[in-house]
Amino acid sequence: MKKILGISVVVASLFATNNGYEVGVGMGRDYISNAPINNNNFGNIEIGKYLSKNNILKLEFEKSEKTNVNTQNETLTRTLLNVEHCFDNETKFTPYVFAGTGYQWVSGAYNNEIVADAGVGVKYAIDNTLSTFAQTRFLRDFANNDNHKSFLIGVEYKFGQTQPLQKVEPIQKPKPKPIQKPKPKPIQKPVVLDSDNDGVIDSMDKCPNTPAGVKVDKNGCPVSFNFDITFKNNSSKIQPQFMSKIQKFALFLKNNPAYKAEIEGYTDNKGSKIYNEVLSLKRAKAVYLELIKLGVDKKRLSFVGYGDKNPIASNKTKEGRIKNRRAIAKLILAK
Repeated sequence: MKKILGISVVVASLFATNNGYEVGVGMGRDYISNAPINNNNFGNIEIGKYLSKNNILKLEFEKSEKTNVNTQNETLTRTLLNVEHCFDNETKFTPYVFAGTGYQWVSGAYNNEIVADAGVGVKYAIDNTLSTFAQTRFLRDFANNDNHKSFLIGVEYKFGQTQPLQKVEPIQKPKPKPIQKPKPKPIQKPVVLDSDNDGVIDSMDKCPNTPAGVKVDKNGCPVSFNFDITFKNNSSKIQPQFMSKIQKFALFLKNNPAYKAEIEGYTDNKGSKIYNEVLSLKRAKAVYLELIKLGVDKKRLSFVGYGDKNPIASNKTKEGRIKNRRAIAKLILAK
């Protein structure tokens, strides 16, 4: 009785610590050698207290019905106090070992006495709180001088602060980020606007919105307009494909009443000087008359023929001579 009382005091003091707990139930089979009682099945109830992450103090209660060789029914009741050590494992399976001591009571002629046990087992974690286990246990009954070998399976439920089956990873200190120097922003070139594409930027263009084809001076003001009109050899007749060029220039003059225009006619170098001057004048006059038809005031217009002067291409080739048989407009800003 004193032994039982001493064990109870130790158990109570250990279970008073503020760590996690677990409870479990199981069923097993007890195989007994050198004893007058038979092998038997038994039920097991356990209460566990975590001493540390991997060590558990367990109090277990077992009971079985036995039949001895004299066919007398006997009841075996046993209480055990074990320390269980669980090994760290990366998987859900956790192996463990245990050892301890206890006391057993047997009705009938079999003696009551202190016992010692040890064993191995493995647990399978279903989740963070619930797991199953299977174990093999070896027990020595000193008073009756016999050995017990038991196989036990069951389930355990954990609660409280400690969950030893979860491996606690060490706290990783964040690695310091390398100091990154700010990248220099690319120097953006200022946007230079030339809205009318005449080659003079808007800030210096005194004549904005100059139409395409108009040649301008350094102030962006028109000085000449190239119709891109050419004439057939020995002809002053305007070809139909160039009429749109003349219409475009007529619109420009209507929208810019500050300008007057002098239409200039030219030829290639074939023929006499007098013939070329007359032919170039006819070509200039043909454009002049067409502009008047399009509604341009004739007071703002004049025409002149320059013969084969001021060639823009070589007269030695057919292509060059075609380019020189042309008409352009010289623009004059009215005062």
